Amino acid sequence: RSTVLIVTPEGQAGSGVILIARKDSPVIILTANHVIQGTSGPVLVLFHGIDNKLVMFASHFLEDKDKDLAILQTDKLWNRDEELITEIDGSILPRGTPVIAIGYPKGIGPMITDGIIGDRREISSSINTMGYIVTTAIYFGNSGGGIWYKGKLAGIIVAFLAAGDSDTIVIPQPGGSIAVDGQTVMRFLTQ
Repeated sequence: RSTVLIVTPEGQAGSGVILIARKDSPVIILTANHVIQGTSGPVLVLFHGIDNKLVMFASHFLEDKDKDLAILQTDKLWNRDEELITEIDGSILPRGTPVIAIGYPKGIGPMITDGIIGDRREISSSINTMGYIVTTAIYFGNSGGGIWYKGKLAGIIVAFLAAGDSDTIVIPQPGGSIAVDGQTVMRFLTQ
């Protein structure tokens, strides 16, 4: 319910997660930095609510290129009585934990796929960023969307893994994803 479609002025699409939406306040959105990196202006944000859509524009607020995370803030105030506050799971999820991914593959959605945590490993040795290898099927446009466990945000999708053998693991069909884990997201948000 807190996943959004993000479209850049250049026409590239990705996903994001509403972190905080309170009445009469700007909306704060978490996404993958590469979704919005190099954009020429504010990005379009589309939120599909239960009963209608909400269209907003958002600007970069905080970016971390190394962790591939970014925070956006909307120019439009949240005009709904319902508050959205995303809870983040900062625990380390073990292999085999069932999770879902929610995003906008190719700008369509939101779409939900399920899978499991296949592994947790360092995804950037230069900055000690940990992430999950996840068997959820994702496609272009899912980047910036969430990996969810028991209703809590467990990670942000930052890369797609094609099916087949990688250097150290086997990725099942139709592929998988790499997600920055919840602990890293929490550190990013408190920096």
